[in-house]
Amino acid sequence: MADETAEAHHRAGNFHAAERAYLERIRKDPDDADTLCNYGGLLCDLQRFEKSHKTLTHALSLDPENADAWCNLGNALLQMEYYTDAAVAYKKCLQIRIVHPLAMSNLGVALDRRGDHALAQKFHRNAVWLAPDNAYNRTNYALSLLTSGNYADGFREFEWRWNRGAANGNRGFVPQWQGEICPDCTLLITPEGGFGDIIQFARFLPAVALRMGRLITVVPKNLLSLMRLSFPGLEFLARGEAVPVHDFQCPILSLPLALGTTLDSIPGAEGYLCADTAKVSFWAEKIRAHAGTSPREAAVSPKVGLVWAGAPRHETREIAYVNRRRSVDLATFAPLARMNPGVVFYSLQIGDRASQAGDPPFPIRLIDYTAEIVDFSDTAALMSNLDLIITVDTSAAHLAAALGHPVWMLSRHAQCWRWLTGRTDSPWYSSLRIYRQKVPSDWSDPVQQIATDLAPFVGCKRNRDNAHSSDQVTI
Repeated sequence: MADETAEAHHRAGNFHAAERAYLERIRKDPDDADTLCNYGGLLCDLQRFEKSHKTLTHALSLDPENADAWCNLGNALLQMEYYTDAAVAYKKCLQIRIVHPLAMSNLGVALDRRGDHALAQKFHRNAVWLAPDNAYNRTNYALSLLTSGNYADGFREFEWRWNRGAANGNRGFVPQWQGEICPDCTLLITPEGGFGDIIQFARFLPAVALRMGRLITVVPKNLLSLMRLSFPGLEFLARGEAVPVHDFQCPILSLPLALGTTLDSIPGAEGYLCADTAKVSFWAEKIRAHAGTSPREAAVSPKVGLVWAGAPRHETREIAYVNRRRSVDLATFAPLARMNPGVVFYSLQIGDRASQAGDPPFPIRLIDYTAEIVDFSDTAALMSNLDLIITVDTSAAHLAAALGHPVWMLSRHAQCWRWLTGRTDSPWYSSLRIYRQKVPSDWSDPVQQIATDLAPFVGCKRNRDNAHSSDQVTI
């Protein structure tokens, strides 16, 4: 029975049952190249990439002309961030079997990861031509277009993401809004992605509201107060609340397509979110009291917020893996303190790795108020009392930049499409500076660069504060 069900379990996503079945088959015939090929592919799905690589290498030693094994090997190498080797494996697959849409598409992904988007898109287009209804390949093409800044075509292709098995229970049979002007209609904007996605794309809501009679936006509960404060004329509901009858719906990440957004027409780069003034005052007093100094003395001491990890999102295997690649430990930031001993750091870290703030590595001076943070409006108010936010690529980067606050972001080598390629700035946020890995999985260079750049930032801050203090002196 195991021999008959291994692939079926694999296709159905029953990975552990599939593994048992594959292993039973391999036990009976250790040199079955096809089974080793499929098992290697399963190991890649299970994110056991080293073992996948070893298994597939063995399969190819038995059958060097196994095209699927070359493709699976490319997949393992791609996830291990060996992009050139992955491209070689995909090319070998295509030499054996020229019509292989998955290898064609993933070769494009490997080239995208190397920054060669023009060549990558040739392979993406071929993959789409070979399998025009394959949502995986279409989405890969979309991400390549978006990464290279072609938003007109990229956001159109990005609509294929809904055919990759992603759930969107709010869509139903209500037509999706395409940008029409409908002063007598109600539009429901539904949440999508993580907190950072919703924060980033909330900038489009005022423009959408001008085209509709009524606009209702659903957001996660811990974004609700921040959104209501920042967009006082708009209507927001918490996710899970009953929604009124509406004429159209639109996922929030589909708004740029509906509005015809291009790289040159992104609104709100200077900032569009607001912090609660009462909460800002609360945190200002708390910081001053903790320092035990006068307001002037507290102001002169540079204050830098730190976020070292994103949300793990264990429910989605692929996103959980990306989170591990974008996240660091608090100890990674130790060079910042060694090179800038006058800085006081504040933890803004929420979630699994927040406990690291309880035992910060020497010489980081870290203050942790996160136990008092209830939602994003609290974080926004605390950020507003800090001079700079240093964070990995997570919602904190979007929040700080959407407030117009200075934020320096560490970005993995194969960074998210929204940060484009070869840029340290962003058309999405004027106050954002990007520090990207030069080598995959190696944070030493961006951390060292931030530590170096922090010194003049601290000096400028002190000079401004001292000059302001002198202006206030009376005789």
